[in-house]
Amino acid sequence: MPSCRPAVSRSRITATFPTRCGCGAELVRRGSIFQSTSDTETIIHLVATSNYRTLLDRFIDALKQIEGAYSLIVMTPEGMIACRDPLGIRPLVMGKLGDAVIFASETVALDVVGATFVRAIEPGELVIVQGAEIRSIRPFAPMAARPCIFEWVYFSRPDPIVGDHSIYSVRKAIGAQLAIESPVEADLVIPVPDSGTPAAIGYAQQSGIPFELGIIRSHYVGRTFISPGDKVRHLGVKLKHNANRALIKGKRVILVDDSIVRGTTSLKIVEMMREAGAAEVHMRIASPLDTALVLLRRRHARAREAARGQARSRRDDRFHPCRQPQLHLDRRPLQGAGRGEARGCPPEILRCVLHRRLPDHADRP
Repeated sequence: MPSCRPAVSRSRITATFPTRCGCGAELVRRGSIFQSTSDTETIIHLVATSNYRTLLDRFIDALKQIEGAYSLIVMTPEGMIACRDPLGIRPLVMGKLGDAVIFASETVALDVVGATFVRAIEPGELVIVQGAEIRSIRPFAPMAARPCIFEWVYFSRPDPIVGDHSIYSVRKAIGAQLAIESPVEADLVIPVPDSGTPAAIGYAQQSGIPFELGIIRSHYVGRTFISPGDKVRHLGVKLKHNANRALIKGKRVILVDDSIVRGTTSLKIVEMMREAGAAEVHMRIASPLDTALVLLRRRHARAREAARGQARSRRDDRFHPCRQPQLHLDRRPLQGAGRGEARGCPPEILRCVLHRRLPDHADRP
């Protein structure tokens, strides 16, 4: 019997309870006790309280009561279940290492362990692995896929293959198109490391302006946009990035970044360039502009707080935006901004409207 074990995987859930489930407090009223702040625990309680007999049916019943982004791997006494949300917001791939079946969020995880890529898991698909048997079922109603564009822009490593496209090639193409639609006279193209590097390479190759590493990044500092407070984020930016002063002084520079989430990092990096003696600083953003919100209830948080006996404010009971950007085709040209301001124009493959902006009270990891 082959072994079945998961490789690196990602489980990121933005859950919502539909009308028939009431709200997260209903789980607490039925006796559920939450032990953590993980959204995944909501699914565990829904499985435990389901009225179906088999574990697979209970698991499907639980998933039908939530909405949002998730890629899950579940280990059971009978085998392993892997599933992806019906909208396909988050990626999930399947590979094989000898007789073992492996699931991961990116193909690069398969490369690390020497596994062979088999295929991507489809949106709304459940794959059941029991010994040598591999079954696939689709228990959800068909829906139009809405993959997260931030996988292409930022979340993914540059080297995975998604569909027939290399993430690295797509990001370079975005940078090249950005140079066509948003040109400027300058001396250097400088990436905001590390996620802005492929787009900056594409921009430099298309424009003919030299590509240089004008910002050196410390790899011992994590993501600064998810830090809890402004002061911590500002300090994180200083610890994470440092200007290459000898290269920048007196030069007209183009900063290329993949996106702007809060703006904290962007503002500090522009200030850093000016303090380093740059004659001009031009900011170019590879991802599209934000235009709207995608709203999802986050009632699972009420269940967690009710379990801890904490009151929930009226403000937190509003609709919260989904943390996941959505991909929608939009063939309208994006309007460019003036000198020194951010503007972004992706190529045809990623011409879209990016739903990303969060209000302050919901802007938490």
